[in-house]
Amino acid sequence: MKGTAHVKGGNTIELDVRVDNQGNCTGTISGDGAKAQLLRSEGGDVLIKGDRTFWTNSARASGGDGKQGEQLAEKLAGKWVTAPADSQDAAFCDKKQFLAAMDQDKTERQGMKRGETAKVGDEEALILKKEHKGERISMHVATNGEPYILKTVTEGSESSSMTFDNYGEKVKVQQPPQDEIVDPADTQA
Repeated sequence: MKGTAHVKGGNTIELDVRVDNQGNCTGTISGDGAKAQLLRSEGGDVLIKGDRTFWTNSARASGGDGKQGEQLAEKLAGKWVTAPADSQDAAFCDKKQFLAAMDQDKTERQGMKRGETAKVGDEEALILKKEHKGERISMHVATNGEPYILKTVTEGSESSSMTFDNYGEKVKVQQPPQDEIVDPADTQA
């Protein structure tokens, strides 16, 4: 998955994440001046390695103030941290959860009209589109082989675009040494 997406609070993030059916995940998320790496091996814990801004923003998003954000950033910046499975960032490494979140409003894809064909990368795709709640939504679906979604685009107040490729490929994860992983419980004051 690669592109832009909107998260709670109205922020736009950029994603470049690889996920497979065996529970492996690698990639980066960035936005609002912050950047973080993600990884998960065989469905285990999701590990996040964020910069100072990422951890400062995370503290603020959880209701903390600037001082708490700075303290968190001081302890965690540049270190691998185990993320709770229900955290917003961990969701990017859960393919089923991520796709389900993209499809929360089932009415978005109901009544889509067949459009023209276009290329997404090297693949031919049929464009399905519709207007929904003041936004233009389109899905590019592969015309050869399995009808995989190759691209989704939303144009309007919350514009976003996401491409999907390399279906069926295994993701290779280089797990960091255990002594480079921080337990979030150790950061409590």
